[in-house]
Amino acid sequence: MARATSNVMIAPQATTQENPQPQIAQAPNPTESGTNGDKLVIVMVGLPARGKTYIARKIAHYFRFFHGAPAEVYNVGNYRRQISGADQSADFFNSSNSTAMEARQEAAEQAMNALKKFMRDGNEIGRVGIYDATNTTKSRRDWIMSELQGVVHSPSHVVFVEIICNDDSVIDNNIRAVKTSMPDYKGKDAEEAVNDFRQRIDNYKNVYQTIEDQSLSFIKLFDEGRKMTANNIRGSLQSTVGLFVVALP
Repeated sequence: MARATSNVMIAPQATTQENPQPQIAQAPNPTESGTNGDKLVIVMVGLPARGKTYIARKIAHYFRFFHGAPAEVYNVGNYRRQISGADQSADFFNSSNSTAMEARQEAAEQAMNALKKFMRDGNEIGRVGIYDATNTTKSRRDWIMSELQGVVHSPSHVVFVEIICNDDSVIDNNIRAVKTSMPDYKGKDAEEAVNDFRQRIDNYKNVYQTIEDQSLSFIKLFDEGRKMTANNIRGSLQSTVGLFVVALP
């Protein structure tokens, strides 16, 4: 019996001094390789009306689209509205309001538990979880690190992204363009909403502590990308976050 032969031929790669052992197979497509098994948690930090949620969503989209990795944003404000309702005045965000502080902590814990479940699900490719809240005190950031022990490979796989803006015109535009239409101010007069939100920001300012702990991995973005500083950023994924956020429009 005659043996069938194939008409398909693979052209040999030219051997050159620059390419002494050419490979027929192509390099892997980065959109199919995910994050190569790495699990990364990004923690947003900053006062309200600084663009944290916008940046968090952009980061998630970037990792999904360009790395093919599952990425989800866990916004503590959404959990807070489910627990306490959306109609809360600025006093709800006063650190001396003990009842409100308990409700806010419960929202933070629910969001964290959801993020941890997401990070532990699936091992086929890496995952990126984004914890979106103000996280403006050292005690809150210490709590976050303790919660994530055993969830990620190492402390350097938790990257804090602090958004700092000192431009009053940018902050005012953010308040008027976004915050007055958020569920917290549905049906309220625009100026009343703006004034209340400014009081909310002042309450956060009273307890705000910028990141200074050099043991943490963090990125600080100033005034819409005019300047960026980074500390203890290790690994290609962590570096990618910094390069991405500084290039955002």
